Amino acid sequence: SPYRNNFFASLHLYYDDGSFVDDFISTRIAEEANDSKYEGKPVMFGELGYQDDGVVIVDNNNMHRQLWATLMSCGAAGASWCWDIIEDSNLYTHYVAVSTFANLIDFENTSYYNYKTAFINETNAFGYVGNASAYLWIYKRNFGNISSASYTVSNLNNGNYTVNWYNTVTGNIISTENKTVTNGNLSLTTPSFTDDIAVQVIPQ
Repeated sequence: SPYRNNFFASLHLYYDDGSFVDDFISTRIAEEANDSKYEGKPVMFGELGYQDDGVVIVDNNNMHRQLWATLMSCGAAGASWCWDIIEDSNLYTHYVAVSTFANLIDFENTSYYNYKTAFINETNAFGYVGNASAYLWIYKRNFGNISSASYTVSNLNNGNYTVNWYNTVTGNIISTENKTVTNGNLSLTTPSFTDDIAVQVIPQ
């Protein structure tokens, strides 16, 4: 059961049903982080993991998606109980890109609404949208290649914006484009990507 105080909710979340892990790592985390029982508080996952017959599974795919899913769905941390596996397999590299992207988001000074859109060309998207900026993480369900997927971001101020697409493994910008918002809505179409991609929308 979660621990709740006046500032945040902290919980341990494990999933074990013998099926593929993607729905848990992405969709289930987002649902739990935004559950009404936490009264709008941010959620910190003190422990988080996928189990197969009671054995916690930690690998590159799990580690990567668990970090991005917690960051981009109003959660945080997502610490794995199996720290020794992370150490032995040098999975710490997954923190580089996610921390780079997290540092772009102005959580302290900007009021964001939580963005969540599912099932667009086999992809889902989570993230944050403010009046003058947006940050989204878009991933392919069950992994693989995506030629493109289009999402609409609403409630932006009218004006000119820079759209930066980020590689979620290296933290580097893949491509940049300029967009103009005239009615509060911004249409985003991803470049081709494998597994997942992140996007930053900022005013020019």
